[in-house]
Amino acid sequence: MPRTAKPHFILAVDFGGSSTKIFYQHRSDQPQFFTMPPEAIMATEDSLEQYGRTAAGQMSQMQSQASFCWVQLLDQKGQPDESKIGAVGHLGAQIALYNTLNVAKNEKALYKLLGAVWVIQQRLIEEGYKIPDDFGVAVRCLLPSDETNFVGDFQYRVISAFEQGFMSPTGIVQPQLWSFDCKPEGLGVTRSFLWEHPEHRDAAVFMLGHRNATAVVIRGGNPKKFRTSNLGFRACLDMLDGAHGVSAERLMAVVFEARLKDDFYPYYRVTSYSDPDLKEKAGRELCQEFNKANHVYCERLKNWMDDVLSDEEFTAIVFCGGGVNAVGLLLEDYRPDLEHYFDYGIDIPDSIEVRPEYVNRLEDIYSVFEAMRAEFRFPEPDAEAAESSASSAAVAR
Repeated sequence: MPRTAKPHFILAVDFGGSSTKIFYQHRSDQPQFFTMPPEAIMATEDSLEQYGRTAAGQMSQMQSQASFCWVQLLDQKGQPDESKIGAVGHLGAQIALYNTLNVAKNEKALYKLLGAVWVIQQRLIEEGYKIPDDFGVAVRCLLPSDETNFVGDFQYRVISAFEQGFMSPTGIVQPQLWSFDCKPEGLGVTRSFLWEHPEHRDAAVFMLGHRNATAVVIRGGNPKKFRTSNLGFRACLDMLDGAHGVSAERLMAVVFEARLKDDFYPYYRVTSYSDPDLKEKAGRELCQEFNKANHVYCERLKNWMDDVLSDEEFTAIVFCGGGVNAVGLLLEDYRPDLEHYFDYGIDIPDSIEVRPEYVNRLEDIYSVFEAMRAEFRFPEPDAEAAESSASSAAVAR
């Protein structure tokens, strides 16, 4: 079948350690955003059926596509491969029952990408769009710079999966892959910064993610060197894992909520005590212990940044990523001889609904998405158009 003038939709995916973050857009509609839990675990038909029969599994299937998402690769004969079933997001977390953070992002990325494609397809169909079986899609994604050696292999697996098609909860999906590109984390913000500040030809971008901290060294107005460490914000949370019965995963949400509200109550709420006095005491102690751990983490971060910046001249440094929400104030006195830019990146339009806890966590992938939107000449974000689209979502277009 000949290609249409444009792919039916585009998507940009950040395979983050805290969540999979996805921007997408239909060719005649407004950009949209959603997230999925970061897990992607190899499953079996039996494990899917077993969980699907539980009360939680039945509830997940009723809630949304993203809550019960799995994909299965096909073999060369076009038959489902029983050894290649990936449970993604919420379903993956429920089947795994452990955090898969230590698995390389590129290893899980294929299943997460295919799962996102299926979820978007189903969302658009529900909104009334006529999506053909061989719908066209263009993909952009990010991986840590220390995994860029695997990009060639990852691209080959993506192309093969699209050519062969894959199984989903609604049957075989066989889209056309219009284009695919995978870039190192931090590149989106770096390009946005260089576009806005061409005067800083020698600078460094530090992106503080959940699992990794990434540095992009700019020389002569171009990104020249990438460095990745395991000093993502998770390194701070791990110092407190289990304190007062609070896991590192739960603490992450609490830390950002407490920072937004400037209140210790979120710590109080998640402690494991039922007695109000003990609960308040534990909440205040947890808040104090986090502040201490945050200072220790920040010193480790500064030591790593010193190493990145050593032996070279710079005029500016950029701090971005979700970790800035917690450590930004502690970095304000770092290298006062250089210009500081915090929370840098393309502003996300109000027409795209983003929860407060995702502040500063989306600049990189949205910068990539915005470049992609312009490349394919998809409609620009517009608040009035988004509101009008939402009001007529049930009308077939």
